[in-house]
Amino acid sequence: LQFALSHRDKIDHVIVYKMNRASRDLFSYMTQVQAVLRSKGITVRSATEPVDDTKMGRFMEGLFVMLGQLDNDSKAEYTLDNMRSLAQQGYYQHPPIVGYDTVKIPNQMGKPRPSLTPNEMAPRVKKVLERFSAGDITKADLTRYAQRIGLRSRYGTKMSEDSINRLLKSATYAGYIRDSFTDFQLVDGRHEPLISPATYELNQAL
Repeated sequence: LQFALSHRDKIDHVIVYKMNRASRDLFSYMTQVQAVLRSKGITVRSATEPVDDTKMGRFMEGLFVMLGQLDNDSKAEYTLDNMRSLAQQGYYQHPPIVGYDTVKIPNQMGKPRPSLTPNEMAPRVKKVLERFSAGDITKADLTRYAQRIGLRSRYGTKMSEDSINRLLKSATYAGYIRDSFTDFQLVDGRHEPLISPATYELNQAL
């Protein structure tokens, strides 16, 4: 768009392979692409579809964008349904948390699915979580304890009190999956837990 507008005296058309590549939805296309270009006398053309300045061509222009939007929305819906299904089966689909690395494990059909595997920080995470469950330490003191035993974030930095708080609240360490895909209900995960469910529940109570 910037190039077309800055060379508007030399450009008649912006050409896309298909209209669904011009925008992901009709509203954005009409307001942020078509209207902007037309104000400078530039039109959009498709290399593979019948789009022109006739009334039928203009109709097809909008239709092809809407069909692309429908396809994108359908794919997004399918993807979300698939992610919900994987979460309900206990597969972990997010970036790894402290103490774990991501790994692919086979499902019953032998297809690889996302999960977690403990890494070198796992024993330190376990110590921190179990130390808190004793009930005689504040989060500030627990943060200093974590720093003393060498617990580090995924990026190698010292753990802050906020990071330790997230550590304590994460059900993942007790072997669960809990996220928006499970409606924030606890689902038994396929990964190895670092603490027992009892320790996790005690930490939540504390």
